[in-house]
Amino acid sequence: MNIFTKVPGLAKQTSKLGSVLQRAFYGSSGRVTLFEQRNFAGRRLDLTSDCQKLSEKNFPDRCNSVQVESGFKPIQICFAFLLWVAYQEPNYRGAHYILEKKDYNNFSDWGAQNSTIGSIRRVRFS
Repeated sequence: MNIFTKVPGLAKQTSKLGSVLQRAFYGSSGRVTLFEQRNFAGRRLDLTSDCQKLSEKNFPDRCNSVQVESGFKPIQICFAFLLWVAYQEPNYRGAHYILEKKDYNNFSDWGAQNSTIGSIRRVRFS
C-alpha cells in the first residue's frame, strides 16, 4: 500500500497532474514545421516524430525555413531538452544541423550552406 491507495482520489488527481506536467514539459511530444520557401511560405510539413525520408511525405528536399515548437522546458525538479536534428541526406546521413526551439527564417539561420534536408529526428535529453 502506498500514499495513492491510502488517500481516496489522490491517484486519479496525481495521474491528471502528471499528464498535464508532461504535456507542459515535453509539449505535444515535440513538433517541427518545415517550409519549402523562406519566411515560412510555400508548402509545409508538420512533424511530431522522426522522418527517415522526407520524400516519402511528399515534401521536396528543399527546405528554406523551419519553426521548432518544442525545446528546452524547465520544471522545478529537473530540466530536459528536446532538440531536432536535420540531416542533409535521407536515412539520417550527411551534414546535420541541430534545431532548437526557434523560428528559422532561412536555411543559413541554422548554419546550412544550402536548403537540402533529407531526414529529421528528435533527440531528447533529460
